[in-house]
Amino acid sequence: DEGVEVSIGTSTLDGNHVLTELLRTGTGGARGILLLHKSEASGPFDPEHLPLLSALSTHLCTAVDNATLLREIHRQATYDDLTGLVGRRHFLSEMKRERERARRENRPLSLLMIDADNFKALNDNHGHPAGDAVLMALARELVKGTRAVDLVGRLGGEEVAVLLPGATNELAVIIAERLRSSVQQLKIPWNDKVLGVTVSIGVTTLSANMSSMELLEQADQALYAAKDAGRDRVVSQYKLEPVDTGS
Repeated sequence: DEGVEVSIGTSTLDGNHVLTELLRTGTGGARGILLLHKSEASGPFDPEHLPLLSALSTHLCTAVDNATLLREIHRQATYDDLTGLVGRRHFLSEMKRERERARRENRPLSLLMIDADNFKALNDNHGHPAGDAVLMALARELVKGTRAVDLVGRLGGEEVAVLLPGATNELAVIIAERLRSSVQQLKIPWNDKVLGVTVSIGVTTLSANMSSMELLEQADQALYAAKDAGRDRVVSQYKLEPVDTGS
């Protein structure tokens, strides 16, 4: 109840016997409180049982600490700290899994390789914190512009990949061009400036007998072709020149 205080140790609450123990961490801190409740008819706690109950609280705290640690290890192994996107290892694992599913279900699977243009110059001119702000804004825009079934991952540096389950090459090019256009319009506040960024995008689609790493390599080749053609454009593996958007 609001305003009721329960002391550490044995006491009563609303006429019932309670035992309150701190869930102590190994460093001397407290993780929470264990509250054991007995009905009034069952009488008070047996003093001989108190050391056992206190030890139980210590074990519970250890279990909570271990679960928290495992959750943090999993988060660090899965997600990129800066952008919140999945990291390279998890992305490649999911790409392999989706490739196997696509082959099994005879469904298309496409991949976008996305690289921020002239990113080194941006870091050199404005500093790495500015570059980080641009990467975070870029990540948010890519997630916003993709479907719920898609997976966006940071493979390293300014390179991002988007896995598109069920997407034909034609649909993947449409999605890529939409992403390129939306990123081009970004206005990213930084101190007293407004920063912008463009991206080059390589598009590839799974074909017969292609491994997941070959899918990645072909997307890389298309990305390099986009860079060579002048950046801020989309190139498909099936046509290694900029996609004509009609604009």
